[in-house]
Amino acid sequence: MQNTTPPLTANNPDLASVLSQMPSAPLDPLDLTAFRLEATISDGVAKKVLTVLPIRKPAKDSFVRTHLDPQCWMVFGLIELQETSRIYLVDPKIVPALQERGEATFFRAHLVLTVDRKGNPFLWPLKFSAQDNIWHISARGAAEKAREKWVRVTSNRAAGCYDAAVAENQDAEPLWPDMEYKELLRLAFGNRTINSLEHPVLLELRGA
Repeated sequence: MQNTTPPLTANNPDLASVLSQMPSAPLDPLDLTAFRLEATISDGVAKKVLTVLPIRKPAKDSFVRTHLDPQCWMVFGLIELQETSRIYLVDPKIVPALQERGEATFFRAHLVLTVDRKGNPFLWPLKFSAQDNIWHISARGAAEKAREKWVRVTSNRAAGCYDAAVAENQDAEPLWPDMEYKELLRLAFGNRTINSLEHPVLLELRGA
C-alpha cells in the first residue's frame, strides 16, 4: 500500500509536532501503565474567569450565601429601567436633585455580594427607603440569614413578603470570586454610571 503520510517539512509543522509525541511502539492494552503521563507535564487546569456579574435577586430554586464582610454590603443610589432591565449607578452629587424631582426609577440599595452553590456570584440589590415595605424588610432579613447559612428565597404573595428556607445539613463553604469589591462593581456596571442631570438616560426619562 502506498504511504500517504505527508512529509515532515517546514510547511507541515503541526504534523511534525504530533508525530514527534507518538510512542515508538504500539501501547500494550494488557499493560495499562503504558498509558501513564509524565508527572512533569502540566494538566493545564483552567481557572474560572469572571467576564460578567449579574445584578439580580436570587433565583427561587437556588440556595445562596451572602458575604460576611460589611464592605460587600455597600449602599448605592441606583436607577432601573424596567423596559430593558438595566440598572445604572448614580453619582451621589445628583441624588438630592433626583429626589426633589421625585424620580420614580431612583432607589437606594445595598449591593450585596452573593453566590449560589454552583459558585456563580452576583450582586443582590436590597432596597430600602423611609417608606420601607415588608418586601424590602423580609428580603434584608433573608440576606442576613444567608451570611451564615445557605438560604433559598421565595416570594410569598399571600403574605406579601419573602420567605427564607435554610438548607439542612449543608456545611459546604461558598466559593467567592478572587476579586476586590470595587473590581466586581466595575464588572457589573461597566460604563452604566450617571454623573450628570443631563445624562442621556435622565433626559429620556424627562421626555427631553
